[in-house]
Amino acid sequence: MVNNASNDQRHSLEEITEKYWDERMAINLKHYLFAIQTVKKSMVKNKGGSIINLGSVSWFRGAVMFPAYSIAKAGIYGLTRSLARDLGEHNIRINSIAPGSIATERQSKLWLNPKFKKEILKKQCLSRQLLPQDVSRMVLYLASDISSGCTKQNFTVDGGLT
Repeated sequence: MVNNASNDQRHSLEEITEKYWDERMAINLKHYLFAIQTVKKSMVKNKGGSIINLGSVSWFRGAVMFPAYSIAKAGIYGLTRSLARDLGEHNIRINSIAPGSIATERQSKLWLNPKFKKEILKKQCLSRQLLPQDVSRMVLYLASDISSGCTKQNFTVDGGLT
């Protein structure tokens, strides 16, 4: 199972209301737990499985302009590590992926202007714009039996940004 949904709308600390906070947590974190809870039953029955939670490097970069988003993404890392032992006893692996600046259609449209792209590429060890397939390849690896010994880990796909 791949848990992947988010909204990285830019906001300041002062703009966060209780309603906005609840919405960001619901969009960026809450469903991960309940989806895992639901899929666990069938994975136990099938004697194993792989759960992959998509997060972000924003929280450990200390990225500005979206604190509620970054906090939720940090929660995904905590959720992944916290559930590993409980799921592991059923041969269910759980890992997270923290993408960096990925040129998705939405990112390219909203945030990835030439100035920001230049700044990111300067900070990355790999001087190329990362694409969705860079993340999907890691998803395929974690979903496959090739990674059968991996659980409770966070795999960063950011070109060496962090």
